[in-house]
Amino acid sequence: MSIQDRQMRVLEELSKEAGVFAWEWGWVVNPKADRSGWRWEFGKCRNADLRKILAKMRQKNARGCDIYLRPVCSKNEDSIIQYPFFVLDDVDEAKAREIANTNRALVVKTSTEGGCQVWIFTRENLTRTQRLVVQQHYQKKIGSDVGAVSGVQFSRAPCFKNYKRGGQWVNVVGWPRGDRLSVAHLLQPITKDVVESAVREAPRGATPPVPSPRKSDCDCSSQSEADFAWCVRQLKNGVQQKEIVARLAQTAGRKGRHAEGYAVRTVAAAARFSVC
Repeated sequence: MSIQDRQMRVLEELSKEAGVFAWEWGWVVNPKADRSGWRWEFGKCRNADLRKILAKMRQKNARGCDIYLRPVCSKNEDSIIQYPFFVLDDVDEAKAREIANTNRALVVKTSTEGGCQVWIFTRENLTRTQRLVVQQHYQKKIGSDVGAVSGVQFSRAPCFKNYKRGGQWVNVVGWPRGDRLSVAHLLQPITKDVVESAVREAPRGATPPVPSPRKSDCDCSSQSEADFAWCVRQLKNGVQQKEIVARLAQTAGRKGRHAEGYAVRTVAAAARFSVC
């Protein structure tokens, strides 16, 4: 199997397992520099354009860039886009293989000196915040890299060269098999605390500024999805529901006389989402 075919197989496998419809790419132009001196560049592609973007990334990699990727996500603190997976970085290879033997996971070895990145697939769809909570739990349990716990961490793209480690190949050493991991027991109590904490820390005695929702503010396929994501963000910032309804009704002119009802329903759905 050629490098091109292996790269496509990895991305197709990840897209299928994690339900990913689009990818964000990052490439480091100067990977041999200290990490604080890395110069990042970015791009995106939908699954239909994978072969085209992979050809571009191979050219970048051949010129000495390290290649990273992650499923497309929102610029917001959280996102209506949810994926059934989380990633642990710098896991000892023996431990990574042990995880893959008992859970559905993709194991990627980043270099001889370094450990493995493990994409663990879950039964539950996870928001960015939920993924962060799950990562924190398993990072402490397994002892993986605490610096790679963010909920939206870029991962090294498999089947490219790692120039930070002298041009070693980033190889897949374990393909998904077995059962998905259930993390439901970690979500309900902790995620509620996260939301309630955000509300408690909101400024008192003054109304936080409430910008209007715009589709360009997030990677959403429709204005309705952008409205929903905006409502979730405002609720997390401690803004009162009635103010969010009023602002959304003002900006949802496309709904005509149904704008207020649309705003009420959207805010109610966002409120349910925020505490789930």
